Parts: sequence; structure tokens; C-alpha cells
Amino acid sequence: MELDLPEILPQQILIQVKAASVNFPDLLMTQGKYQHKPDLPFVLGMEGAGIVKAIGSEVTKFKEGDEVTFGSWGNGAFSDYVIVPENGPQLKSKNLNFEEAASFQTAYMTAYVSLVRRGELKPKESLLVHGATGGVGMAAVQLGQKMGANVIATGTSENKL
Repeated sequence: MELDLPEILPQQILIQVKAASVNFPDLLMTQGKYQHKPDLPFVLGMEGAGIVKAIGSEVTKFKEGDEVTFGSWGNGAFSDYVIVPENGPQLKSKNLNFEEAASFQTAYMTAYVSLVRRGELKPKESLLVHGATGGVGMAAVQLGQKMGANVIATGTSENKL
């Protein structure tokens, strides 16, 4: 499906998508089971990575050509281009390629909010991660280790543990 790009607003950024990841909510959206039900037609893709192609007149954090990672609510990352607010994207680490960067936000932010904001995990505490071989589980293990927790991991794939 071809869609015309809308004009970007003063605090928005136009990103050319180079890679996008598939997340469980994408599957739920195809079945109409996700808590956010976008109007039809919509494009799937909750997160991605790409290159800033244009910025709104009030954008100060980014410039054209910046490589970024982004979450994309209601403006699917499975598109060639997305428009997001300035406060959404982050600069892509030079250590990550676009494919790696595209799969960062959902898993790591879910794990981060669970461990830091909700769980208030402290160094030397024990952290049990069930499902440590999935995306969010692997992120929780890595973040827990970085935070100095004693991490215990379970999962179905022995080679990933």
C-alpha cells in the first residue's frame, strides 16, 4: 500500500527506516487483541532503527543524517518512513548495526521498567528471571548483571543460558 507522507510538525522527525523488529504486540494487533487498536488501515511495527531525513522547525536534539533507534506507536516501523516526536528516538550506538538497534527498545525498556521503576532492584539482591531465553528475559538478565544483582536464569534453550 502506498501512503503519502504527511507534513512534519515543528516537534517531529522524519526517519527513513533501515530495520524494524517483530514483537509479540504486533501479532496481537493482527488479531485485534492488543490494548491499543489503531484505526484501519495501519502499519505494524513497534520499533525500528533508521536515518533522520528531516526535522521540524523546533527540533533541537537531532539533525539530518543522525542514525537513531525509535519506538513507533501507531505509525508502524514496517514502513519505509516514520514520523515520530522529538522525544521518542535515541541516537543509535555506533557499536550496533541497524538490525541490532531495531530490536532494542521494547525488550530493554520492558525489562528496565520492571527491574528499576517497579522492582527497585538493588546491587547484591537476587533476581530470578523465568523465560531468560526470550527477548525481555535476556534483557532482564543483562540489565540485572549490570546493576550488580545475583542473577538466576531459567529458560527452555540451554545454549542461550
